[in-house]
Amino acid sequence: MVKAKLTKRTVEAISPAGADALIWDTEIPGFGVKVTPRGARIYVLQYSRRDRTRRCTIGRHGDLTAEQARREAQVFRGIIAKGGDPARDRARQRAIPIMQALAERYMTEHAMPHKKASSAREDRRLIDCHILPLLGAHKVSDISRGDIRRFIQDVAAGKTRHDQKTVERGRRIVRGGRVPANRCLTLLSKMFGLAEDWGYRPDGSNPCRMVERFAEAKRERFLSTEELRRLGDALAALEAANSHQRMPAIIIRLLLLTGARSSEIVGLRSEYVDLGRGLIRLPDSKTGAKVIVLPAPARQILAKLMHERQGKGYLFPSRRAVKRTETQPYAGLKGFWNAVRKAAELGDTRIHDLRHTHASVGVASGFSLLMVGKLLGHAQTSTTERYAHLADDPVRQAADFVGNRIAEALAGRPE
Repeated sequence: MVKAKLTKRTVEAISPAGADALIWDTEIPGFGVKVTPRGARIYVLQYSRRDRTRRCTIGRHGDLTAEQARREAQVFRGIIAKGGDPARDRARQRAIPIMQALAERYMTEHAMPHKKASSAREDRRLIDCHILPLLGAHKVSDISRGDIRRFIQDVAAGKTRHDQKTVERGRRIVRGGRVPANRCLTLLSKMFGLAEDWGYRPDGSNPCRMVERFAEAKRERFLSTEELRRLGDALAALEAANSHQRMPAIIIRLLLLTGARSSEIVGLRSEYVDLGRGLIRLPDSKTGAKVIVLPAPARQILAKLMHERQGKGYLFPSRRAVKRTETQPYAGLKGFWNAVRKAAELGDTRIHDLRHTHASVGVASGFSLLMVGKLLGHAQTSTTERYAHLADDPVRQAADFVGNRIAEALAGRPE
């Protein structure tokens, strides 16, 4: 074992050999320099931990002076004396992934197995459109609260805005804004919580904590009686002009009459409809299994539609899918709605505002918030299950009343 006091002169005087050469310092136990055959000089500290010899790299000569390496060696020896293990800590640090790898593990081990498909797709979209472009190359352990604050400011300011071609004649338009920034903050908080569980960060180090969300304008848009009349006229006119518009027109009417979410009606299958009891029984929805009580006008629409279609499957299949196998639901509702709201002069009304409209008619008609919550499926599954067993359930009366009012408005008949 070659020993010498490691100074700039002694380190630089060591000649490279055909294999790595190790020279140990005479003053600090375990402190040494490794000289490679190519002449690189690397300071190291060798020590024992649980009867095993470990070696920790301090740094390269040139990046560090011999005196700086000596001070680092003393710091490491202090950590070792307190039970620490610098080599193990360095190995763990090297094993910590970048944000891109954390995102993939999050999708594989959490989002896809534990979240609904639509929620997992939204997480994937936020990751691909906002998180990876700004944070993807950063190490998970290096992200600070300041980094998160800058990130959501950048997303809100539109820094991730882009227009990307996705498939043939398809595009992904990303605009950014305060709402996506808030959604990203929620997603990142969950990802960093899992990073703590997976050993990538210390417990309690989530950098999203204490980061303030942006204020969001809450929209409670709902259609007036006059707007409903114009909507009914627009639906009738579009249907008359093009028979292919009948399917989305029926979807819009059912959304208004039931207060259901668009995905619940667009993806409706004939086997979910129980016309005898006047119910739609969804095996899954945003809130789990759900029962929708059908008002009389909605029952009439569905009875006619099911008579025409016969058999099982989507009541609103994609026209493209019909030519092959009916495996996909109708996919053109957004484009149809844009044409409808323009024809009916409804401004920036969203499809989801039809659900608000259903609720507003119920509240304005004197029904309690609890009752309207039941109409919209906001109650627990145990509550909604009772609907099938109560012939004169008050929820059914409320559904019929609200549905009839909406059907009259759509037809342009006076109240």
